[in-house]
Amino acid sequence: MTHPLSSLFTQHIDGRTSKSQHAHLEQRVAEQIDRLHHIVDEGEAEGTFLRGIDEATWDSLVRYANTLRKRHKRIVVFGAGAALSCGRIYSSITYPHSRGNVGQKDGVTFCLCDSLDPQVLDVACGQEETPPCCVFLSRSGDTLETREQLHFCLQRYGGNKDNVSCPIVMILGKSGQQGGGLLRAWAQDHNVDIIDFDESLSGRFSPLGVVGIMVGLLAGADMAQVRAYQQKKGALKVGEKDAISDSVLWHEHWAERGRTTSVLMVYQESLWGLACWYRQLWAESLGKDGKGLTPFIALGPQDQHSQLQLWLDGPEDKTYTLMGRVAGAKHARGLHVQHACRVGTQNSLRAKQLPLRVVDCYDSSEALAAALARQWMAEVYVLCRLWSIDPFNQPAVAQGKDTTESMIDGFLS
Repeated sequence: MTHPLSSLFTQHIDGRTSKSQHAHLEQRVAEQIDRLHHIVDEGEAEGTFLRGIDEATWDSLVRYANTLRKRHKRIVVFGAGAALSCGRIYSSITYPHSRGNVGQKDGVTFCLCDSLDPQVLDVACGQEETPPCCVFLSRSGDTLETREQLHFCLQRYGGNKDNVSCPIVMILGKSGQQGGGLLRAWAQDHNVDIIDFDESLSGRFSPLGVVGIMVGLLAGADMAQVRAYQQKKGALKVGEKDAISDSVLWHEHWAERGRTTSVLMVYQESLWGLACWYRQLWAESLGKDGKGLTPFIALGPQDQHSQLQLWLDGPEDKTYTLMGRVAGAKHARGLHVQHACRVGTQNSLRAKQLPLRVVDCYDSSEALAAALARQWMAEVYVLCRLWSIDPFNQPAVAQGKDTTESMIDGFLS
């Protein structure tokens, strides 16, 4: 089953039995895909994750990001979890050498930081006398890690919660405590600029939402490609529906047979941010009510040396998705070797008759990342609806957060 979804990538799946054996399941999958198409096409809030932001919001974010990049020589984006992962999708495309964590473009140094380690935070802030522009992300507006990162930055530049000592911008939701979260309340008290999260989106479903787009813009990524791609899309096209259907049926078929670990191996450093985001999307959306598929991400060809023996000769509990750039005549030798390593691994998996999905990428662009994110969000949504679980919540996570908060006097608590 091969689907050329666009000029950006092609998906091929083998290792699934004939559709005639899955007639009832195939019908249910088709119904859920049609439902998703309808809510996207009709502009319903639930379909925002595929539809993306509107043109007015795009214009506003572009203007503001350009202003910040002209005003500051260093921009550091702080956060934890899904919101940061959405931004790393695009910063990894721009700065593959650091897998999206740091880079410089047009005289602006960009850094993405999800750490609480003081040494890491110190390096992220840089050694310049002038404080960087510090951007903080929190969908809830209460994230403990983000509050502590704010505390570090204020103290580093001689301030405290009552004295703002460095340039600060916040991207926040409105769903936290005290009518919008502790961070929102603090930001409003200190006249800090706030960009609102899309209220209809959970953090991990935001690659095409405000947070994903804004972090990409701040990184200096070519987000015009994402905008152009988004303008072409909208409701699901026939090719997309077929690819989503085949992927969902493939996952469901093998899950029923005990293969509940989903391996994603990317053969491009520029796609590592996408892989990290995929891991959270897959785990947090599907892992509920005793159900789920465990995501395992790997980077090729490096991880062939640590993982391939297990995959080929270990427990039969995995499916495999291998993804990378197709090397052309004009590409550097390294890309051809990388591609050969991927094809060799694919052939090894096929020789063992292991369930395999191959994604051939035809460029390394921000539009490619957006297209892949769109398909995977649709796949997860359909799987969740098949399993009668909510794709957008994460109820089990709240208990751990509450326990942690009870153990420490968090900043702004």
